Amino acid sequence: MMNLSLAQVKKFGSEIQALKTRHHKAIEKANDVVEQGIDATLVSATAFGLGIWQTRSDTQKLLGVPIDLAVGLAAHAAGFMGVGGRAAEYLHCVGNGALASHFHTVGRGVGKDMRQKAGLAPVAMGGEGPAEGRAGAGSPRGGPPHQGARQRTTATDLGPRLKAKETHANR
Repeated sequence: MMNLSLAQVKKFGSEIQALKTRHHKAIEKANDVVEQGIDATLVSATAFGLGIWQTRSDTQKLLGVPIDLAVGLAAHAAGFMGVGGRAAEYLHCVGNGALASHFHTVGRGVGKDMRQKAGLAPVAMGGEGPAEGRAGAGSPRGGPPHQGARQRTTATDLGPRLKAKETHANR
């Protein structure tokens, strides 16, 4: 049988308690990371969905208020009233996403007006796709080119240069 002194037992007890504390802190940190991920996802998904709404829907206002602003205010109000119980905090995420969507749209309009008043050319930003701008002629999605779009060079545009390259390659 192993003989342990009282000092050794106390030391083991302290080490076990330290491990429990570190384990508890690690779990809290992991929960915080997951919670932040959920919040970011809800905010982003709401802004994305309302961006689609702004583009696809004929109805842009509810009782004279822009839809995204109305959704943002309503979601925050519901969250403050405790609607949804413990999930009420997620209503604030939806509200933040909706308000971000609304004020992004307002900000783009203000920026466009500021550029125009300063006599600057409009920025070609269609908002379609991830940081691509709008599709122009010759693109896989087709459609008319937008202002400031570069035309895609095609093989027929290159004509003589392609023939020269073919001739050079065949030598």
